[in-house]
Amino acid sequence: PAAVQEAVDPLLPLVGRAEKNAAVVLAQQKALTDVGQSLRLINKQSGDLLDIAETVSSLKLQQGASAAELSAMGQLVMLTQRIGKSASEFITVEGVNPEAVYLLGKDLKSFRELAEAVSSGNAELRLPGTREPQARERMAALLKQHEATQAQAVAILGNLKGLVAARDAQSAILGDSEAL
Repeated sequence: PAAVQEAVDPLLPLVGRAEKNAAVVLAQQKALTDVGQSLRLINKQSGDLLDIAETVSSLKLQQGASAAELSAMGQLVMLTQRIGKSASEFITVEGVNPEAVYLLGKDLKSFRELAEAVSSGNAELRLPGTREPQARERMAALLKQHEATQAQAVAILGNLKGLVAARDAQSAILGDSEAL
């Protein structure tokens, strides 16, 4: 009826926008699921990284490592915690946290460089390299675990555009929902 049509007409553009934005979210379903799984894996892997880094640090301490080596191991332990924190803060209610994205990438790169320096040696950092068999084996495990974590981060960063699009669409749907 004409009386109802007047009330419905202003809603039609809102319904159209909601349908369009819902299609955007649904189109990103696989990316959203993959990113969620990757973030959970990074959180788990950061705990594994922490355990291995603490083990190597303990081994180095027992073997009378230099202050530079112990300091580097302390930095590796700290980075494992920051990697997990950045992954936890990656997606917020407001959307993708750009600071967490930056820190995750930076910390993973720093971790790899420092772990390789501790393992192989680095004159600039005054690190002689890890020569003790048990510590060397644990450093190899640490670098391997880092590679797995890095692969998850690459999968997340590769879906960044889709995440932002889905979050924007979700915000638009929520913004229009009260009027609807």
